[in-house]
Amino acid sequence: MNKGEKVLKQFAVNVKADKKYNAIPEMRQLVKLYPKNIFAKTMLAYNLGGEKETRPEALSILDECAKLNPNVASIHNIKGYLLLSDKEFDKAKVAFDKYIEMAPDKANPYDSKGDYFMAVNAYNEAAKSYKKACEINDEFTMSKTKAKEAKWMMKREKVASEVKVLADQLVADYNSMDMAKYTKHYFRGPEFCFVLNGKTTESYSDFTKSVFDNREKYKEWKVEVLDETIQIPAENIAVVSQVFSYSGTPIEGETWGVKGNFTTVWRNIDGNWKVVEAINTNPLKE
Repeated sequence: MNKGEKVLKQFAVNVKADKKYNAIPEMRQLVKLYPKNIFAKTMLAYNLGGEKETRPEALSILDECAKLNPNVASIHNIKGYLLLSDKEFDKAKVAFDKYIEMAPDKANPYDSKGDYFMAVNAYNEAAKSYKKACEINDEFTMSKTKAKEAKWMMKREKVASEVKVLADQLVADYNSMDMAKYTKHYFRGPEFCFVLNGKTTESYSDFTKSVFDNREKYKEWKVEVLDETIQIPAENIAVVSQVFSYSGTPIEGETWGVKGNFTTVWRNIDGNWKVVEAINTNPLKE
């Protein structure tokens, strides 16, 4: 074996012993032995790119490779992923577009561009790019899987957007002190459950009675949402968690305020989103 082959053998031995082995030492040796070899330099860049601290060096090496041989398309693919890791989205797009330009008849460039679109939450464009990869090579199964994920993310965004509007309206209706409007957001069926500071109400009628009774005790109140997260575990289910501040002025007594958490589980029932479960923790322990 020549010196380069011995380095690669040592690399293989180390990786076999440790799947997480960082091959930077061997790759540096290869580059030292073959300073103008594109394979050696791109392999070094690839391994350096795994850490934020060494990523600038990796990108610099890839630029050197592009100058040494401007016809190697994969250089731009590696560069694109390293830039994605640094959230340099505009620069990553340029790199992936160059990759497509240089290898338009290959599936992988479109798969890579799909990954870019996923990173910037452009799920519709991601699905199209993955589809293009599959059209070029029907056996590119990873793109088929990614296309399904992109389409699911599109559905999640749509559902989250719909539920966001309803969650905002629920808060607005509560602040209006119109309890008839407020209680219409809740499901009247057997799945209903409302928990307030550990006390559970499983009857919609009992819940509405307590809400209307409470309304009679207050001159005014105000809820302000400070933070909100929406999770979509399935197409017909959404979980909204809100951190809120609450101030109320009772008919008898002083105005008071508190910070709490309100988590609601929404379900699409016959085309209508309703709250089937809610947990109100008040005050919130931080």
